[in-house]
Amino acid sequence: MSTPDRQPPTITSRKSKKTGIRLNKFIPIIIILIFATIILRDQFPQVDDYIQSILHPAQHAAVKTCRNRALIQSETPDFARIVKWGKANATQKGFLVDHLIIGEMAKDQGERLIAITCHIDASGEIVSVHRQPYEAPPPPNPPQLDYED
Repeated sequence: MSTPDRQPPTITSRKSKKTGIRLNKFIPIIIILIFATIILRDQFPQVDDYIQSILHPAQHAAVKTCRNRALIQSETPDFARIVKWGKANATQKGFLVDHLIIGEMAKDQGERLIAITCHIDASGEIVSVHRQPYEAPPPPNPPQLDYED
């Protein structure tokens, strides 16, 4: 039995056009950048502050105004510091800034924490500032295990 004299089938190679940027290569980099931004936001309030200034400039201005007033009104403004940076919530005619906590020097007691709440109108002027001693929420109780003999 003889084999015919024919050539094996050839596979034609298709050349793909490599024009433009391949996005598949950048997906891992984008994911890493997103996670890094989230971690930096949690660890460094300045990063969160910068992001808020870009995303919500009016709210950021309200928070900055409240921070400045809180530090100026401290009993010891030279030794006051911001502990929690504050959040702005929109109201009908402006903003309510809460979750702002400053630490100030107390005589013979070390540092005293003060919770600040500000009402700021739409033009950026402070309407009212409320100061009260900050009491940290109690830690959650661990679950009690009952052992019966």
